[in-house]
Amino acid sequence: MGIQSVAAQLVGQRGMTTVVFTSTLTSIVTMATRAFLRPPHSLPFATARQIGMFLIYGVGAGICGFFAEQPASLAVLPFLAVVGAAAVLWAAARWRGGES
Repeated sequence: MGIQSVAAQLVGQRGMTTVVFTSTLTSIVTMATRAFLRPPHSLPFATARQIGMFLIYGVGAGICGFFAEQPASLAVLPFLAVVGAAAVLWAAARWRGGES
């Protein structure tokens, strides 16, 4: 937590929080250790979901790092991805509504 706090201060943004990242990682390690030590040696669904979200968080950070090194014109790509996903969801909802 200390390293995260120092990194947040070095970025120069006031109020940047690292609590969610740290609490998620702590929860994953705690539950994985508990699953390893106690039968039936399986992770609860909530922990598996947290691991997935943690990995997505890392992928998102990598993508942001990639875009930080690219020309500013590429910054529109994430926006287009969100608009595309919204359009697909809208079309799927409309298709379902028209089918019933």
